[in-house]
Amino acid sequence: MTLDNFGQSTNDDRHRPQFYDSTINGLQLRDPASIERIMGITDNIVDNESERAEVINETGNQLLTMIFHPGDVVNQFSEYKVEYNKERKLPKLRINEKEFITGKGIRLGITKEQLSETLGQPKDKKQEDTWMYYYKQENGLLYFGSYYFQDGMLAEFWFGEEYP
Repeated sequence: MTLDNFGQSTNDDRHRPQFYDSTINGLQLRDPASIERIMGITDNIVDNESERAEVINETGNQLLTMIFHPGDVVNQFSEYKVEYNKERKLPKLRINEKEFITGKGIRLGITKEQLSETLGQPKDKKQEDTWMYYYKQENGLLYFGSYYFQDGMLAEFWFGEEYP
């Protein structure tokens, strides 16, 4: 597998739309090996109650929620959600990075113009501050990206593959 500077897979990129994003700080969607390598853990990190795992950045001001789908294997996550850690949660998982950044360079605090330059125009705007991107992949799964702005800045984003 060939990876770009952000750890994003470059395989089959010519078949994917511009907005397709599959990594956060090198954590690849649906790739347990990248989770285990970067998090330094091989045990199952899913909270069995909620089927998700929460991770904070080094300062604790950002929160990554990795979502597990039924039928996935241990440490395989199909969705990533990044937001400011307003509730000051202190999960046991931490990544030693200043901020969460996707394979396309998307991070909290960017403007609508910066997002549009990187991902193109959204397929849908639920409201002026909610942008949606989606497409059906060759494997039949629906890939989505949701981006929420507050005061013109990216305040939360969520992307991955929907549960079939």
